[in-house]
Amino acid sequence: NFESTWRKVRKSKSNETQTEQREYEEEAVQTVVSLFQTTETSDNEAQTQHFTPSIEMAFKIGDQWIYGDPKKVLQPPAPVDRNDSNEDSIQEDMPVIDQEMLDFLDKVGPDLISQLDLNFKSSAFDDYNVNWEDEATSVSTVHTLMPSKPCDAGLQVTAISWNSNGSVVGVAYGRIDIVGWCYQKGYVCTWNILRGECNPAKPDVCIEVDNFVMSLAFHPDEPALLCGGTYNGEVCVWNTALEEDNLVAESHASLNSNVIQHSDPIHKVMWAANKREQKVRYVIISVSGDGKILLWNLNNSLSSPVGGYEVSNQKGGSMGVTCVNILHSIQGGMSVKKEPPSLESTVLVGTEAGQ
Repeated sequence: NFESTWRKVRKSKSNETQTEQREYEEEAVQTVVSLFQTTETSDNEAQTQHFTPSIEMAFKIGDQWIYGDPKKVLQPPAPVDRNDSNEDSIQEDMPVIDQEMLDFLDKVGPDLISQLDLNFKSSAFDDYNVNWEDEATSVSTVHTLMPSKPCDAGLQVTAISWNSNGSVVGVAYGRIDIVGWCYQKGYVCTWNILRGECNPAKPDVCIEVDNFVMSLAFHPDEPALLCGGTYNGEVCVWNTALEEDNLVAESHASLNSNVIQHSDPIHKVMWAANKREQKVRYVIISVSGDGKILLWNLNNSLSSPVGGYEVSNQKGGSMGVTCVNILHSIQGGMSVKKEPPSLESTVLVGTEAGQ
């Protein structure tokens, strides 16, 4: 029974402790209505409230939504005193928005906000459900439009055009494999695709033309106004809202070189705004294989062009024009407002020589 010189005897004792009883209360808190919140609930009932968001109070930078006036929120930060001993006052990660960006937002902001407001009020996609999971790898046919008169005559589809509200499609019928003057009838047919009783074999409007129709273009603002260019070089405008006497105006083709008219098939027609007038008026641009680019106005019932150009090669000979387009107006480096093409913009043309 020798006592150890290195092992110490440890003693233990059991104790217990208890904290003081804490008092607590249940409280309810409610956040400020979010920009995108459209419903509110309570313990007793649930109800939906119509809430119109103030789109002017929200904008997005990157992946972050920022609320408030962009000009106030995006003000450059005040200079930071680097000698300040308080490190919390130094915000090195704060983004700096330069004056050029503020000027850009100030320029395009009103039009951008206006377009967002129109998108919010639009009901175009109310019944459309986006499927984010299944990737579409194929397309399906919704309608196959085959009117009896053009199909029985063996005609081809030479042009198509949607009207300004996207509900009506116009189709031109003719042929491109004939030579010389055309004496065979052509057709222009329209269908209201959004109408439930759309009959692919029976168009809502079927216009018979003296010769083939080679190009079509609906008016940018008037959904029923349709312009077409024929094989013999005529420009026609129809009011598709009328069942009879729907021809509004037409030009007259001529083989006389002294008369400024088209003498070859019209490959393209389009509407363009003439901003030089106090009230925005539209002119019709037509291009043809004769090398002419002509401007037409409904004020004179298309009796004669109001202007025109001729495309020629280096030797001075005419070059047939196959297509034309106008650069849409751009503000601040981006297109923020849907506007029709204007004569003040750049005009692009393509020729039969591949230029």
